[in-house]
Amino acid sequence: MSQYDDIIQQAAQQYNVDPALIRGVIATESSGNPKATSKTGAVGLMQIEPSNYKALGITDPTDPKQNIFGGAQLLSQLLDRFGDVPTALTHYIGGDDPKNWGPQTAAYPQKVLTAAGIGAPQVAQKSQTLPGIPTAAQPGGNQSDDAIFSAFAGGAQPQGAAQQGPQSDDAIFQSFVGSGAARAPASLAPQPQAPQASQGEQPGILASIGAGLGRGVQETALGGQQLVGHLLQSLGFNNAGQWLVNDVNQGLQAGAQQIAPYQAAHPLATGIGQVGGSIAATAPLGAVMPAAASLGGMAVQGAGLGALTGALSPVNPNEQNYGAAKAQQVGLGALTGGVLSPVAGAVGRVISPNVSPDVQALIQRGVTPTPGQIAGGALARTEAKLTSAPGIGDAIVAGQRRAVDQFNRATYQDALAQVGQHLPNNVATGSEGVDYVRTQLGHLYDSIANRASLTADQNLSNDLNAIRNDLAQTAPGALNQFDHIINNQLTAKVTGGAIPQGGNLPIGGTMTGNQWNDSRSMIANLSRRQITGNANADNWALHDALDDLTTALNNAVGRSSAPDVLADLQRANAGWARYKQIEKAAGSIGASNNGNIFTPAQYTSSIRSGSTAAQKGTNSGLNADFANAAQNVLGSKYPDSGTAGRGLMNLLGSGILTGGLITNPTATLAGLGGVALGSIPYTQLGQRAAASLLTARPQFAQPVGQAVTGLGRLVVPGSLPALLSGSQ
Repeated sequence: MSQYDDIIQQAAQQYNVDPALIRGVIATESSGNPKATSKTGAVGLMQIEPSNYKALGITDPTDPKQNIFGGAQLLSQLLDRFGDVPTALTHYIGGDDPKNWGPQTAAYPQKVLTAAGIGAPQVAQKSQTLPGIPTAAQPGGNQSDDAIFSAFAGGAQPQGAAQQGPQSDDAIFQSFVGSGAARAPASLAPQPQAPQASQGEQPGILASIGAGLGRGVQETALGGQQLVGHLLQSLGFNNAGQWLVNDVNQGLQAGAQQIAPYQAAHPLATGIGQVGGSIAATAPLGAVMPAAASLGGMAVQGAGLGALTGALSPVNPNEQNYGAAKAQQVGLGALTGGVLSPVAGAVGRVISPNVSPDVQALIQRGVTPTPGQIAGGALARTEAKLTSAPGIGDAIVAGQRRAVDQFNRATYQDALAQVGQHLPNNVATGSEGVDYVRTQLGHLYDSIANRASLTADQNLSNDLNAIRNDLAQTAPGALNQFDHIINNQLTAKVTGGAIPQGGNLPIGGTMTGNQWNDSRSMIANLSRRQITGNANADNWALHDALDDLTTALNNAVGRSSAPDVLADLQRANAGWARYKQIEKAAGSIGASNNGNIFTPAQYTSSIRSGSTAAQKGTNSGLNADFANAAQNVLGSKYPDSGTAGRGLMNLLGSGILTGGLITNPTATLAGLGGVALGSIPYTQLGQRAAASLLTARPQFAQPVGQAVTGLGRLVVPGSLPALLSGSQ
């Protein structure tokens, strides 16, 4: 697909999309065929649907430039909209209606990212499914067999006293056929008896709490029985349903009489106990439900539990419209649970945040992400959308760019640490930082040169032949230039030895350490020049070949020199291997246009290009874990440094600000204060402070935070039956 490189680079620069991502889509969609057509009518390299032609300015979808620019524009819009690469790719292939998605849609992001060679950001897990509403009620009470038999057989509705005595067979038969006197059954649901206060003695606080606990459990059980009774009536089982409802009414009345003295003496303690009893009765519903991972999942889960517990709240027996009252209880329960459960979850996360391993890896290396990047999920998407807002948008983008700069510095420091060096604070990221790393590593090689030597052995000859054969396959046009460099920087400097037939290196010949170091430095400079500016495929291939040549020469010095030289050389080579990753990332098109500051995606691509086939398959290799963590947290695009849209908004905002200060100064100043406060976490000090608040906690905070989050699932919805039925 090299024929499209220039178009891809232009589209990538115009729409601020990683060119590797565009290549991945082209490779996956059309394999580089500009006339490819899908069964749905999508056409061209990036398979654009006809419905998108007008919006993307496409008149000929088979024209590679129109198609690539249209696809890049669509990718940019989806990345801005959803904030992460997998979601954007899912909507690119599957559209916005999840009903149309299938296994191919789910597999598409990984296929594109694999083809692009930029890694696969982690994809969030789905929310858990809520369980169904339990409908069974537990029978209880002290009822005679004839009363139960009469009620469920469709006979006359029992009336009268709560306790029945022995009945004759005739009385049972009369009850069955629907005639004769019926007796009222006792409460079917459990009715815990409240502790009775002695006559003339006021109940204590503990006794009032105990009475409230019993009342909370009783009301929840009676509410469930009442719901079953009304459901039976709606299904045509009128006698049985009415019997259950009447039993509930009697139980509610009896319970109200029993708890009245405690409410009069200690209303707060009794109310607390009542809420606690309701929580105890409904907690099993929340306990059996798996904990939601996200705040959105907590909201759905809390709404479901709130609706369930609202359904278990008894309706006032005097209520004329049970259905409307129950619907109100269920709706209020769903609303309250859906709002308060994620609030409790958010509080729990503030106490003990669930920091991802990727964020922890970045912070350990001196990279401070923004609050949204640390929290992820909905907060990250909200932060991304706010980058377009006047004022605070510039602050957010500045914070995101600061994190990318720190990421670049971390890679420089990693290379320097191999040779015992440290990156000074006054060295800027970009070209200055890359040059500083190369210079410091060069100093160590210079110190080795006087003690080193190189013998042109058979291993070196084999390495040169392997490099040359690879270059002949990938870029035959660069082979003559490579051979010329070999002759000037190696063959011409080797003293002694003999060149075997068909070879280009005198086997057994030697070079001094200084000659080796001069050649190493020259080859490194030639390698860097190949990727300066808009390098083509042959330049990149020659760059890689020269890097491999440098490694082969260094290895030969290690085999030829004393042990003390080998130790220093190994440290220098370790730093140089990391520097070459930095150099390649900084020399990519997007980075070279940005002062040689590279994104995590460009760094990942650099690492993968130097990895073995096995490492590429597992996305591993030198520094791969750090690169993947940075890409997952910081994203694949360089933060926008100021779009025309935001500039226009700022321009308009200045006019609006002036008018606001004249017409409504108080509200305008309050708005400015809000923007200023919102921008604080994105200042240099504020960003560090926010990261500490979101990630650093003492050891005891973790169980406390988990307990608060768990309470949101159990206590908030569980307390609703007591609160909703307080009038009972």
